[in-house]
Parts: sequence; C-alpha cells; structure tokens
Amino acid sequence: MSRTTCRRAYSTRQIAGVVFPSVVKAAFLVGGSYGRGAMTCRQGENFQGPWGAPTMMALEGGSFGFQIGGTGNGILFCWL
Repeated sequence: MSRTTCRRAYSTRQIAGVVFPSVVKAAFLVGGSYGRGAMTCRQGENFQGPWGAPTMMALEGGSFGFQIGGTGNGILFCWL
C-alpha cells in the first residue's frame, strides 16, 4: 500500500486529531516538558460531517528524580 493510499484511508476514517509540532523536554534532577498544538474533530451525526474549528492546547508536565538531558520531538494523535 502506498503512502498516499494509506493517508487517504486514514483521513476518511479519522474522527479527531491532535498535533503538537514541537514538544521540548529538559531535566537535571528536576525536569519539565512543554509543547503547544491544536486539536480538531469531525462534526455531525456519528462524526461523519466536516471538520470543526481547531482548538489550541498546551501540553505541560514535570518530574523529579535521577535524570539528566533534554530532547525535542513532535506528537500526533489520531482517533479512528
């Protein structure tokens, strides 16, 4: 199955999605993470209608313990 076919199959069945294009995590004994993104859902009966307006979201977290380092990545959640 090609990538285009796979993308098209998922986009027709998908009912919601959240995208965090940049999530940054850093720690030195105490750590934290932060990212901003958008969420959108399909409207209508049984979520078969058009896509709704996006909602802006923030992803935040903290931790403590033996840790050191940092990373940055993106996150994509899809609900089928």
